[in-house]
Amino acid sequence: MIILFLFLFLFANEGNAKNAHPEKYYQELHCKSLSYGRTEVALKDGTRADCVTADYAIEYDFCEKWAECGTQALHYGAMLKLKPQCLLICNKKEYDKYSKRLENVAKYYNLPLDINWIEE
Repeated sequence: MIILFLFLFLFANEGNAKNAHPEKYYQELHCKSLSYGRTEVALKDGTRADCVTADYAIEYDFCEKWAECGTQALHYGAMLKLKPQCLLICNKKEYDKYSKRLENVAKYYNLPLDINWIEE
């Protein structure tokens, strides 16, 4: 029983060990550095935008979650009538790999998505 608990605990926390900090750390640090940046903005449909400025609805995510970042940013932008931005959290090599996928989708469908990154 103890071994099962230990295994489940380690497995559940495995995602946190890979990244130096959780997504929220980068979200708060970056959003607060922007003028008029507000974090965790509640929307009418019950979702929450990671960061909202006068011009942008921003979603933060680790690079491996590039598709989720892009679609959430587009959703928040549409709900708030702001420019959607996906900020990927990773190193430059990972950003170059994953941002190309997202840029390809945005270009193909002519989506108004800004894609940028924050160094992990």
